[in-house]
Amino acid sequence: MSASAIGAAADASSPVGTSATPALVRREIADLALPAVVGTLIEPLLSLIDMTFIGRGLGAVCHGAIGPASEIFTLAAALMWAIKDSTATSVARLHALGDTRGAVRYLEVTVALAIMLGVALAALVQLSARSALAVLGAPASSPLHAPALTYVRVRACALPCVLFGTAAEGAFRGLGDTRTPLRASATAALVNLVLDPLLMFGPVGLGMAGAAAATAVAQCASAGVYALALHRRTVELGVPMRVLEQLRRVRSVVAEARHVVASNGVLLVRTVSILSFWVFCSALATRLGPASAAAHFTMINLWLIFVLSAEAPGVAAQVLSARAVATGRRAYAGLLLRELATIAVCLGALATGAVLAAGPFLVTAFTRDAEIASLIGQLLLPVALSFPLVVLSIAFEAMLIGAGFARFVAASSLCVSLASSAIAATAFSGGHGSVVTLWWAIQAMFVGRVACALSRVPAVLRAARGGAPAAA
Repeated sequence: MSASAIGAAADASSPVGTSATPALVRREIADLALPAVVGTLIEPLLSLIDMTFIGRGLGAVCHGAIGPASEIFTLAAALMWAIKDSTATSVARLHALGDTRGAVRYLEVTVALAIMLGVALAALVQLSARSALAVLGAPASSPLHAPALTYVRVRACALPCVLFGTAAEGAFRGLGDTRTPLRASATAALVNLVLDPLLMFGPVGLGMAGAAAATAVAQCASAGVYALALHRRTVELGVPMRVLEQLRRVRSVVAEARHVVASNGVLLVRTVSILSFWVFCSALATRLGPASAAAHFTMINLWLIFVLSAEAPGVAAQVLSARAVATGRRAYAGLLLRELATIAVCLGALATGAVLAAGPFLVTAFTRDAEIASLIGQLLLPVALSFPLVVLSIAFEAMLIGAGFARFVAASSLCVSLASSAIAATAFSGGHGSVVTLWWAIQAMFVGRVACALSRVPAVLRAARGGAPAAA
């Protein structure tokens, strides 16, 4: 059956067609986004709890060390996010076209490849941890180096489970199931919350190693939830997954993974460029000293709580636009775009107001150090004002990726990240920069990303009116 025929059949049986109303589109967004928003918020909330335990219990040096240590895993996240986004889009399109066997086959290869990459990445992190920390502003001579190295080496052991879970999350998103990722995230959150104080303090008293071990065990528990759920879901679809067989056939997986790598490659350019910019900014903050590093990374964790709540509509946008384009229902994409813009503006304004209103509490909530608290207070305004731009960029880029404009999003992200890095470097030239200056420079990246995404909106609207198909 052709895509247009599938689209016509879907229009006759579903509101997700050219006759869809704004109310029905909002309902579909909510069905996918509400579970996703809770699931995506759990991890940064737990990271913030980790930061609070470390900052209030282990002191300013460990508080600052968690920053460069975490940035190593931020770079690893570039690979994870590319796998998740490409898996979600590919599975959504194949499932919408009724090709269940093709979707499961794609998922088998992706999951096997993710586990292999996780093992390789864990080994690489273990071998290069000292050098990576030096590049990130915590060389062997820095007081931050020893606790950061401990944290990195313990947490890296869980990377195979993390990459597996990321691929599985993308699969469930593509199938329109955001409740399973919510359960997996909730499991990780509970395990981490219980183990943090037990392993960091008291009789065990592992300190930074305890914090890292709690996170690693929590990530492995989340992977276990995904493994059971994937097995049940593929059995229900009538095409059970055989990942273990794929892992035994390494050469076959590598040969079959070419199309998976190709779809991941474009999105990998996007995530690597964006996260490299963040790592560059974090390295600048780390070089300013423990207090600036601690304030910067505390605000990043707080910022992520609000930003990831805005990612949930993006999850819905990516899945729904991929389905609409795959089945020829492009007019629905235009309506989806308008609804996303409205939601993004409202969420951005709400987040800005919330941070500014909670400012007095946030200044002292995460540390007892007066210098760190002062810097956090100075960062509140630039962080709060970034939210409307961030939410708009997430929503529009997710829509573009789902609609088939991934190459444009990747190219624009690379260009904007390079330009923003130049702005940040210029601001710090001559030793005049501060962590506050850094966050104002960060605003430039989001201004650029929003401008680039908006420039592509006419092409999406032409596709939505039934014009030329979206180009990848």
